Amino acid sequence: MFPETVPVPPPLRETCVIPHSRWIAGFTSAEGNFSVSLDKGIFKSLLFKITQHEKDEVLLTAIKDYFNCGYCYLRKKDNIMDFKVTKFSVVNEIIIPFFIKNPILGVKSLDFNDWCLVSDIVNKREHKLEQGSLKII
Repeated sequence: MFPETVPVPPPLRETCVIPHSRWIAGFTSAEGNFSVSLDKGIFKSLLFKITQHEKDEVLLTAIKDYFNCGYCYLRKKDNIMDFKVTKFSVVNEIIIPFFIKNPILGVKSLDFNDWCLVSDIVNKREHKLEQGSLKII
């Protein structure tokens, strides 16, 4: 309708400040992911991930800096960036306690609760037993 209009891209954010811990909990309730990786039915890892468009790199980097762990990974093919935490000790020492203190809201809280159960199974080394593996699956 406006053939002579030249679109102007929105300015890129140069900085981002996370206002408080509950903001991250709310953002994660909408955009976060708690998953369990299995290889042929055998526990491999826990993954906490937040995915955004690559233009939100500053935001994901701010979240990474807030937690002081994990890494940001750009999927160039899809113009998508992930903030990921996969190291089991970090998941147990930083991520799980954070979200226990700052609860996830909504249906994603069920995913978080299941994720914590898997962490508990692994911490007790039960994942190496058939019953533990079946619980995880």
